[in-house]
Amino acid sequence: MRTSTVGITFFLIVTFLSMRANGQIYHQIPESQRPSLEARLKLFTQAQDEGRWDIVASMLGRYRKNSGRYTHTHKECLISQMQSLPMISFRTNDRQFTKANIPLSQGWWSLEGEVVLRTKSGDQARPIAMDAYLDKGQWYFSPLDYDTYWLRNHLTDADLSADYSDEIEIASAPSSSLEIVDVHASLNKETLKDLDVTFKLRNRSSKTVKAFGWRHDYEQYGTGCCEIEPGSSLDQKISSHRYDHFVCGGVKKDKLLVDSVLFVDGSRWEPTTNTHASEKKMKPPSSPNTATEAR
Repeated sequence: MRTSTVGITFFLIVTFLSMRANGQIYHQIPESQRPSLEARLKLFTQAQDEGRWDIVASMLGRYRKNSGRYTHTHKECLISQMQSLPMISFRTNDRQFTKANIPLSQGWWSLEGEVVLRTKSGDQARPIAMDAYLDKGQWYFSPLDYDTYWLRNHLTDADLSADYSDEIEIASAPSSSLEIVDVHASLNKETLKDLDVTFKLRNRSSKTVKAFGWRHDYEQYGTGCCEIEPGSSLDQKISSHRYDHFVCGGVKKDKLLVDSVLFVDGSRWEPTTNTHASEKKMKPPSSPNTATEAR
């Protein structure tokens, strides 16, 4: 079966069928929508090949998968990342399929294939799954995750050895019997996007702690593994996502707080007020027709 590198030939059956894999239902793109998708994808890769980044920016549309609506800063940052690694062609493979929520205008479609990227050492081909979506009848694309590649080429030795503990907010109630102290945060050398965080829980009460609970951002942790005598400390460690979904989303500040302490005598400490009030994080919209375009 023949494929094209830029003018895409999709290996999709004409009829609208679906198949189940990994517990999800996969659907084929309706035949009526394929020509417009092929044309838009061809333009998307050609514009990167020719350095027409204003066209590329417009074809990103209003949304990025797993992040939500673009801000002006996020889109500018993403374009600068893409300029360092242009996607100059896309070839489908014999496992081509798409998945989405139905109806067609609601959700993301995953396009499997092989991309050719222009790197400093020459063009390189690799398999990918790129996302596309329809917004007001037009196809737009959510590109690859460039973050690790970009970070490996931009972080300095000073960045790699720095302490990022100022990006961790200690939010425990002042009355907490356990105090979070000696906080350190370093870049994870593998992902470069995560922080390896270490800290101590110091018992500043006059009673021995039997068990405790603490939060990191929106994740709950707790243990009854060991006792903490008055004045003693227990080492803890955790991995924290440094960025808001993507590097271009900006650095976010996670919270650490103690929210419960159980003592050996059966008494308990808990905060009298909610020190970790819920903050709604932006999620990708289910329908690409409901938000305002970033300008």
